[in-house]
Amino acid sequence: GSKEVVPRLDGVFRISKRQRLIFDYFQYDKDRRATLGSDISYDDVTIPAGSFATGKAKFQLASLMYDYAVVDTDKFNLGLQIAAEWAKLEGHLHAEAGADRYDARTSDDGYAPMVGLRMTATPNEHWLFNVQGQYLDAEWGDFGNYDGSITRANALIEYRFTRNFGLFAGYDWFKLDVERDGSDGILGLDQRFKGPIAGVTLAF
Repeated sequence: GSKEVVPRLDGVFRISKRQRLIFDYFQYDKDRRATLGSDISYDDVTIPAGSFATGKAKFQLASLMYDYAVVDTDKFNLGLQIAAEWAKLEGHLHAEAGADRYDARTSDDGYAPMVGLRMTATPNEHWLFNVQGQYLDAEWGDFGNYDGSITRANALIEYRFTRNFGLFAGYDWFKLDVERDGSDGILGLDQRFKGPIAGVTLAF
């Protein structure tokens, strides 16, 4: 893959001092093309130079998470999380070799429970430090013939200029490792997303 900017949306609704609901949405859309630089032959078959394959993968992930603070002080908060997570994976492959053409599309989605842990420190009214991690196993939910897991961790620092407005920056690490056995082989995606995050906080 390569570096690119992708959207992410998070929302937090406080039910009580210890309880909160967290919504999260992430989307990744990527194209990739590979072209053959010289002829390849095996037995009596020759794949000519210039033959190519173009692949496109689109991944969406949304979760609704219940977070309960097992430790809650003025400056530190430790929360345990359980969530319902929805994931959708779409793939498209187009290949050409001489006069031969191949085109295939697939789209699958499902849902599963997810567990997580969150640690938040608020040394004063302006600064917030947050670290969290989540894990999902495809066998826990309704992902059909898919096997694998989704693992995610992130850390951020937020500065509130006012009670309602702030800026944050941090780092996000994400691992998607799934595959599905079928009559025509194995369809899978082993992808890692990692990089800095930055955004705006609006609180009401």
